[in-house]
Amino acid sequence: MSRGSDITQLRLEASYLLEEAKDWFNCNRLKINEEKTQTLLCTLKTGVPFQEAVKLLGFWLDSKLSWNDHLSKVCTKLSRVICLLRKLRALITRPYLLTVYHALFHSHLMYGIVLWGHSPAVRDVLLLQKKALRILTSSAPREHCRPLFMELGVLTVYSQYILNTLVLLRENLADFVTRDNVHKYNTRRAQDLDMPRCRLSGTQKAYPQSAIKIFNTLPQNVRVLEMRDFKKVLKDRLLERPLYSLEELNHEPLF
Repeated sequence: MSRGSDITQLRLEASYLLEEAKDWFNCNRLKINEEKTQTLLCTLKTGVPFQEAVKLLGFWLDSKLSWNDHLSKVCTKLSRVICLLRKLRALITRPYLLTVYHALFHSHLMYGIVLWGHSPAVRDVLLLQKKALRILTSSAPREHCRPLFMELGVLTVYSQYILNTLVLLRENLADFVTRDNVHKYNTRRAQDLDMPRCRLSGTQKAYPQSAIKIFNTLPQNVRVLEMRDFKKVLKDRLLERPLYSLEELNHEPLF
């Protein structure tokens, strides 16, 4: 990977890196598959020629890292599952239908949600999730879905994002710094995690910044729970309060 402000120089450096990679592979009696080798230019500058998204480990990465292309692909897969659920509804009972939902629909939400769960395009995923739950419960097309999420014990895509990011942060808590390590004053928020400074709004909404912000609102007795209990308490709370956006937590904390 190379970085810089001159796009022409970056492309030149990328070609050099590719040649070095080929030499390394040859020296180790390996061969690089050039047909599957892709180049992605990530930039916020305007006027840069359009570049199609590239696929890496099941993720579609675009030059702006907006996750729009990836979530478009995810929505296509979810729409197909919805058609399947609609056909299966008349053939199997709800418990089995719910199992199919978790296996074929919710599994797509779980994959890499920590990376893309903050994207504005997640709204489209939530709409498809609502449609799936209405099928599971044989509800009307415009039925209010919050009670359905609670009835089935299913997390909304936003709630799943919050749960996964908080669990990931809690598992790696030693990698973060608390406020009392930044200053020595005994303030009320001394045990809060210090928020790393970042300039871009997209970074501020992504992990770990988003998780730190929510974690600092949790009661102290919840923060220190064992991992299994921590996850259970969070999940129970998120099931009681299905979230339709991340902004809801700006008005009312999780606890």
